[in-house]
Amino acid sequence: MARRALFVTLLAGCNSILGNDRPLGVDARYFDASTDAPFGCPEAGAPPPVFNIELHGMFVQPCLDFSVRGDRATAACNDPDGNKQVYEGPLGGPLQLVPTFSEGPLLGAYDQPRLSSDGQILYARHTDFQTSLEVRFALRQPDNSWLFSGIAPIFTTTSDSISTIAPSPEGDHILVREAGANVMQEWVGRGADWHLVRSETGAELGLPLGPAKLSLDGLRVVQAGFGVSNQVLVYYTDRPSIDAPFRAAEPFPTAPQDPNGALMTEDCARLYVAGIGEVFYAQQR
Repeated sequence: MARRALFVTLLAGCNSILGNDRPLGVDARYFDASTDAPFGCPEAGAPPPVFNIELHGMFVQPCLDFSVRGDRATAACNDPDGNKQVYEGPLGGPLQLVPTFSEGPLLGAYDQPRLSSDGQILYARHTDFQTSLEVRFALRQPDNSWLFSGIAPIFTTTSDSISTIAPSPEGDHILVREAGANVMQEWVGRGADWHLVRSETGAELGLPLGPAKLSLDGLRVVQAGFGVSNQVLVYYTDRPSIDAPFRAAEPFPTAPQDPNGALMTEDCARLYVAGIGEVFYAQQR
């Protein structure tokens, strides 16, 4: 039987002005979770899949908000000076600093890095700490460096957050959480060319404010929020197709309590999370 450790919550870095650098609560370290096996996703409208409490450690690096696309990954990680920066690299780590999305700590900050569905575009949210908040993007070069290429016009307020990205025949899908109006918008496009296709209210979705993790196939959302005692609460919603709205969310009790949300793979086999200086995945039971 898998060993169960004392539940611990450790600080995973300094709090950013954007409020995303919350600690990850996990049942400390697990090394006896079973290996991957064939898994499937529940039908749309069914309860969320059940995940083992054990976590598989992938690599050691002080990162948050980890997400993957193919054999590449990105996250907000501590640089040598302890500042959160955009990092990107192989799925198995370690991730490397993206200088294109790096500024002095007094000039601005980048967070919520997201890879396009083909892994060739890297998006990141940028703030100047005052009035400007926008999503900037860069194109992957042959040597895996990144060339700044423009701004994605998908924000409307200074408190919006962006989800991970999923593909469709019409283009990449991204969810924008408009915190001021408590609205979840869905945009489709690529690079600097995006259009709004759907908007659902927080009351309709039953989701807390905060960044959402859109599953790699675009059919599920895992999102975390905070309860009245500041405990992490994780929610799940789904839809039958990429062009349908999401249903009202429900609690996701077996998901790891990552306040940045866990990223679910297309087959629902894994949930990727990061915190306490390491990157992990949970596996479906």
